[in-house]
Amino acid sequence: MQKLSLSKCLPLCRPVNAMVGKKRGVQAKCSDVQKAREVMARRRAAEAEAKAQALAAELRWECRVTFQAAIQALQCQCGSLQQ
Repeated sequence: MQKLSLSKCLPLCRPVNAMVGKKRGVQAKCSDVQKAREVMARRRAAEAEAKAQALAAELRWECRVTFQAAIQALQCQCGSLQQ
């Protein structure tokens, strides 16, 4: 039975260590993290603004449809009263 030496196992660990180091490197750059937070904050604010505008447009549409239906109902009532 052969013994595995530590030096033979080290090359196998290098790709894993490189991946871990790469992730650490991204997290270690404070300016990049701060910039990413600012970008995400701007993106969330833009999404919230778009959502608010869509909701306002939907409410305006519903009010207009309701108002038009009320006018039509009044016109029908007035028409039936005139006849």
